[in-house]
Amino acid sequence: MTVSKTVLTVGMLTAALSATAWSQVTNKPTPAPTKATTPPPAAPAKPAAADAKAPAMPTMEDMAKMSAPGENQKLLGEMIGQWECVTKFRMTADAPWTESKGSSFGQMWYDGRYLHETFKGEMMGQEFKGLGITGYNNVTKKFEATWIDSMSTGVILLTGSYDAKAKSFTMSGQCADPMDGKVKTMREVIKMNSADNHVAEFFGPGPDGKEFKSMEISYTRKAKDSKDASEAKPEKAAKPAAEKKSGGK
Repeated sequence: MTVSKTVLTVGMLTAALSATAWSQVTNKPTPAPTKATTPPPAAPAKPAAADAKAPAMPTMEDMAKMSAPGENQKLLGEMIGQWECVTKFRMTADAPWTESKGSSFGQMWYDGRYLHETFKGEMMGQEFKGLGITGYNNVTKKFEATWIDSMSTGVILLTGSYDAKAKSFTMSGQCADPMDGKVKTMREVIKMNSADNHVAEFFGPGPDGKEFKSMEISYTRKAKDSKDASEAKPEKAAKPAAEKKSGGK
């Protein structure tokens, strides 16, 4: 074989091999693109378990029932009428009692909701006047009372309860002691002895800090008391003195 043919044959074989190799490279299947792995969507959060049903808004009927007088207001009604009073008072536990007489008048106000009491008597040789309002709060389930009088400038606030077995009210609160200016706790117990008699006892701390009974008022119904429970009429305001006309006219 001549050199030229040999070279041609080698060249052809080389070209064929190269073509075959290229074909294998170019014809190699392209791998399918890898799909991005997307995490599954999170399940929607479940709503928190609802608490107990929210209380329904009160209706006008509910409010009317809550504000209506009931059995507890009737208990206060036992103290309406005109009363003769005997008051005993002392400054300390070992001091002798000072006794005086007075009178009281009680009526129910606002369709039997509140007991309105006026008191007239003496205290330490001076004229004494007082006014108290007592009611039963249907919301707080407590008896509530206020008291003002002619020998102080403060308003006493008391709250308490009624003991049906003992037939007595027990009220407590705080007041400023006019002797030293300190705020002290006081307690009142009203014993309903009968339809015609009840006794109010007042307790407070003595100089030694121990509680003692400082006052007692015994109420006895007047013989001709009509037990009128109608609402008391407010006192008429005093008319101002007529001003003098200028120029002496």
